Amino acid sequence: MSVLEKSAKSEDENSTFEDLEIDEIILEKKRRKKERKRAYKSRMRSIEGSDMVESNCFFNPAIQADYFEKKIREVYIDYSSIELEDMRMSEKYFFEPQWTENWGLEYLPKFLEIGLGYDPGYIPDAFGSPHTIILAMAALRVADITRSLRSYKTKEGDVAKLFAKHIKLKDHVNYLSRTRLTIAVGTPGRILDLVDCDSLKVDFLNWIILDTTYSDVKKRKFWDMPECWKTMIKLITTDPLKTMLKKGNVKIVYY
Repeated sequence: MSVLEKSAKSEDENSTFEDLEIDEIILEKKRRKKERKRAYKSRMRSIEGSDMVESNCFFNPAIQADYFEKKIREVYIDYSSIELEDMRMSEKYFFEPQWTENWGLEYLPKFLEIGLGYDPGYIPDAFGSPHTIILAMAALRVADITRSLRSYKTKEGDVAKLFAKHIKLKDHVNYLSRTRLTIAVGTPGRILDLVDCDSLKVDFLNWIILDTTYSDVKKRKFWDMPECWKTMIKLITTDPLKTMLKKGNVKIVYY
């Protein structure tokens, strides 16, 4: 065999070896992608349905973020992947409180103070600008939550009760324009309307609490009510709250 032939054969062998290396790299990338996809599907199966709703207070932020992204895709079904990418929910948007007590309304003030570090002596700096927003599924539940927080109602700051039933939007706009708030409790629809018209301000907001453990007389919870959770998704995926979540100024908490 001539030197030229040997050289050509050596080059062919090297080329084959390099091709094999490239193939192995491609296969390894595909394998890792499949593993990530399998792990994601497994995680999503574990949080599908009412079982997730029953125990979501105890789930870590990563699982909460996955669940929210699933719901975002349901709300914005016609959006492109690029548009949805701008709405991605980071686990950093969620807060997992170290809370081992019960979840009834009688424990809510204690949860705020111990679980979230809420200061009962907090005095708002501006009208209509609460420290905390609590989202509940219905007007009756909003009223019950507000009642449980009556100890936080002071001359310096009110606990707002915000829902559409029997109360016109313009009445809430007028109320917020002259009232300092510590906490705003409301249905997602009314809260969204008030944030959109800049009557409910979020400049000093730290917490968005989702009232997810409550079950009504029909055994329905927050995530069982599309008109409730879909409006909440719109609230947190549009400005100003979308930007505030990205900056880390606001955290979402389950209760």
